[in-house]
Amino acid sequence: MTTHFYIKDPEKAKGTKEETLIQLFINLQCRKIKISTGFKVKYKDWDIKKERVKKSHNNSVQLNILITNLEQKVKNLYLKCKMEGKKTFEEIRQAIKDGVKDNKQQVFDFYETFDEFIKRRTQTLSPKTIQKYNTLKKHLKRFEDTCNYELSFKNVNQTFFEKFEGFMYSEVGLSKNSFDKYARTFKTFMGWSFDNNLHSNFEYKRFKTKPEKTIIVHLNRKEVMKLSSLDLSHNKTYDKVRDVFVFQCLTGQRFSDIEAIKREDIREGVWHLRTQKTRDIIQVPLVQLAKDILDKYKNDLRPLPTMTNQRTNLYIKEICKIAQLSEPITKTKYYGNRREDTTKPKYEFITTHVARKSFATIANENGMTHTEIMDITGHKDLKTLQAYLGTDSKVIKKKMNSIWS
Repeated sequence: MTTHFYIKDPEKAKGTKEETLIQLFINLQCRKIKISTGFKVKYKDWDIKKERVKKSHNNSVQLNILITNLEQKVKNLYLKCKMEGKKTFEEIRQAIKDGVKDNKQQVFDFYETFDEFIKRRTQTLSPKTIQKYNTLKKHLKRFEDTCNYELSFKNVNQTFFEKFEGFMYSEVGLSKNSFDKYARTFKTFMGWSFDNNLHSNFEYKRFKTKPEKTIIVHLNRKEVMKLSSLDLSHNKTYDKVRDVFVFQCLTGQRFSDIEAIKREDIREGVWHLRTQKTRDIIQVPLVQLAKDILDKYKNDLRPLPTMTNQRTNLYIKEICKIAQLSEPITKTKYYGNRREDTTKPKYEFITTHVARKSFATIANENGMTHTEIMDITGHKDLKTLQAYLGTDSKVIKKKMNSIWS
């Protein structure tokens, strides 16, 4: 038995820009069996000699994997026929056709697969990331009910994506940048399920989002030092929250890692930590001010007096208000094609995550290379790091003057 793949009506396909069906021909006992693969490509994207999709096709890798899997499926069915004693052409032809048909008709439930995806990821990802997946699932189910769109792997297409995007703007109230994060999460799930042979739909790869560039709120070095020296002796809670926030500005770590810090992790002036979110191992050199903060609480049960992230975010705004960090900042958000500008004093935008961005920005402006910064923050690539790098207009002005003066 031999197998070959051809595109249907090649001469006709050659003269059109439309996609053409790929067919499988099986030569058996001097006779042929023709099977439709269900996959389509344009004539220009088909390699006649290799009988595979050319690299010029956006999804050539995925398509060729599916073609190879189908070819192996047919060969396995043929071997099974021989083992079962089936010898006639009709017996083998029917067994192969039925086997391929059963394989094509196997449909995996979308949400059961999503649950399995979450279950497997729970072992390796942080609770916060798992929560993001569960939230996406809730939005998808609400989308189904609201927009009367039954979701399955088969109908994940551009129509679905456009309707879901509109739903997330109008019904959920997300900005374009927030939707972009959910879209990337959805594509991660679709990619995982494709890699596990649970569907053959790669339309999801065509889904494109373009996040809007936003102002990166951060503190400059002078503001961090101002917070550090602020007299908060009248309020012990404020004093503790300020110390934790400044320590975060000095180390560039996530609040979850600040919460989990242990004294035994600090050796010879270096904080050795395994991050809570990504489980990376990072070594953070501690500057003198960071050491002083730790020393302040050396007799306490925990190295740092952390409280919940929510309460910390509430108190740090009040503390920054006392420090008069009141520069007006305008943030712009887009909800579909609707623009919304919000202007508030700087302290209103301060959260624990701003501390991490402050570290990255200050380090960048003071000569640390991007690689050195990423070694401390744990970012894997420059594109992700750049979302944390703000700009200080005073620093830019000073550098411009030094160039042209």
